[in-house]
Amino acid sequence: MKNILITGGTGFIGQALVKKLLIQNNNITMIVLENELYKVPKNNKVKTIICSLDEIDKYYEILSKEKYDIIYHLAWSGVSTEYKNNYSIQFKNVDYAYKIMELSSILKCKKVIATGSVSEYS
Repeated sequence: MKNILITGGTGFIGQALVKKLLIQNNNITMIVLENELYKVPKNNKVKTIICSLDEIDKYYEILSKEKYDIIYHLAWSGVSTEYKNNYSIQFKNVDYAYKIMELSSILKCKKVIATGSVSEYS
């Protein structure tokens, strides 16, 4: 059993990952937006922290009370075609990834897994 922290656990990939991690009997802490709570599985092995990645640094102290074996960073803004070329939105995603890496250092979590994709430019 592992303790896992996950961002983007309510997305397409995230939901499948969370389901698999629960089958493997892991403890999961999900960072979610309030309007995504309905997608969080009802399971005593799942805890939620409701916040935007814009404010994740405000939760570093709370998160540091746990020891995490793995952080999965799946959250990403602006994935639809209309936002892919929006510099300010995509730059925020880079900042979110930086904050997660900073958090992993604070938590002394040695494994961070992040998803990504190659995106076309129009």
